[in-house]
Amino acid sequence: MDPLFLSSVIVLGGLGLLFGAALAYASIKFAVYVDPKVEQVLAVLPGANCGACGRPGCAAYAEAVVKGETPPNMCSPGGA
Repeated sequence: MDPLFLSSVIVLGGLGLLFGAALAYASIKFAVYVDPKVEQVLAVLPGANCGACGRPGCAAYAEAVVKGETPPNMCSPGGA
């Protein structure tokens, strides 16, 4: 086997492991906590992001519903 080919495979494999470990660390370090209640409300909404409720999107509306700032029946595309 050609030594140049073998060394390039080893170097690229090492770089792949290094960058993979860096990405794994970054995904843990910069993880964002999302309230599970917000995810449940967001799953029920239609996801149109129309702004009919007065919020800029369905995620903002779901957060407002969970915080109690907005009643849960403001989504006109989603219905009652």
